[in-house]
Amino acid sequence: MIVRTASSVEQTIGELGEISIWLAATPNQATDQWREDRLKILSADERIRHDAFHSQQDRDLYLCAHTLLRHALSAHTEIPPSSLQFQRNPFGKPALVSTTRGELPQFNLTHTKGLAACIIAGTRPCGIDLELVQQKAELLKIADRWFSAEEVEQLQRLSGEWRYEHFYSLWTLKEALLKAYGCGLLQPLNSFGFRFPANEHGTIELVHQEHISTGESWHLELYSPLSGYRMAVAIAERSGPIPPIRQYWPEF
Repeated sequence: MIVRTASSVEQTIGELGEISIWLAATPNQATDQWREDRLKILSADERIRHDAFHSQQDRDLYLCAHTLLRHALSAHTEIPPSSLQFQRNPFGKPALVSTTRGELPQFNLTHTKGLAACIIAGTRPCGIDLELVQQKAELLKIADRWFSAEEVEQLQRLSGEWRYEHFYSLWTLKEALLKAYGCGLLQPLNSFGFRFPANEHGTIELVHQEHISTGESWHLELYSPLSGYRMAVAIAERSGPIPPIRQYWPEF
């Protein structure tokens, strides 16, 4: 299995590539100024959703994720972060509201405890999912419900840390692909699966692709952006081979 690490992450933003992944960690002790700087670029609806979270930790994660997305999209579109407007499809997938600036980029956002990430992919449909790897006792029960029979067998052959790592690789890949597809969980997670390459030069293969009825071919990658996290991306190959995917940890 190929899992890319943070070693290739670009810490500064130079010439943006067509496809980029942006990441940000929530501070251990966020200050009032940190929160104020981020709240002021959110829309009224986003501030309402922010305020609805009960815990400060969840509110800070929401702030981190949605301001990260706005800054990433601003870098790709040259629209100020606070001026970006969003709409959602019938399944809840967000997109930018059309402007006079030409075709707008496709994107997707994810977050988990302590970390947020988004992907910007030009005109290509894309999805991203990020999870904190946790050693759950009920892991196989979850797999029995949501994974294909072949994937459950893969997990049963593994033990200890390898089982947890493989579970989250499968889970994030499934979530990323469905988010790229744009239908949410209306497509059963156990209706398709993945086959991993035997060496680092191979690619992750989508199995039973006929159940993802978009006519697209998908580029799939796994990452470990920080120790203890698994992240997956799915990008449509409709415009030919996928260009290099750049990663950014911006400071703003």
